[in-house]
Amino acid sequence: MRPAEPQLVVGFKAWLSKHRGASDATIRLYARDAVSIMATLETDPTRWSPTDIRCYFMKRASTCGRGTIEKMTTSLRAYLRYLAVQGHCRAGLDNAVPAYAHWQLAEMPRYLSGEQVSRLVAACDGDAVSRRRDRAIVLLLVRLGLRAGDVAELRLIDIEWQAGSLRVMGKSRYEVRLPLPQDVGDAIAAYLECRPSCCRSDRVFLSTIAPSGPFRNGDV
Repeated sequence: MRPAEPQLVVGFKAWLSKHRGASDATIRLYARDAVSIMATLETDPTRWSPTDIRCYFMKRASTCGRGTIEKMTTSLRAYLRYLAVQGHCRAGLDNAVPAYAHWQLAEMPRYLSGEQVSRLVAACDGDAVSRRRDRAIVLLLVRLGLRAGDVAELRLIDIEWQAGSLRVMGKSRYEVRLPLPQDVGDAIAAYLECRPSCCRSDRVFLSTIAPSGPFRNGDV
């Protein structure tokens, strides 16, 4: 008889299905890795540290092939982001999952380290319209895990300031509500204070090169 899945994993599967429109195969894959890390670390996720995550990943990666490692990287990051949003682990643990290093054809890295993300956000500091816009965009990408298309299509009415949430369309056009972290909300508000007023578009983010207008899908 198979042991029951942890309730956190059950909730994760339901969230993937309802809010991200994930396929059954994807849900099974993500749940397998979620169950594995829960069983290995055994402790309450609120007590997990970046070192715990890295050690777990490296131990598993030492027995897996490239394809499995890449899938595990994606699924673990997704699970850790879910736990953080739900308040079950500290924020940012997904950055502790190492990127799988391989140099065949000298591909561009698919992920940035936590330190690289911090440098990227810091590079957007400043009061210029473009800097404020870029900082808000980068924070949406790294803190909420949004896709470029999600950010490009974000509308002013999608920001629910009083509820502290954000509406985006997930895969298969499912509407998703995500908590809006304070730093992300502050960055968006700072940009909206100086957002170009000459464009009547309801999209949040606009180009700064005249004539200002919304980004094409995924061109953020």
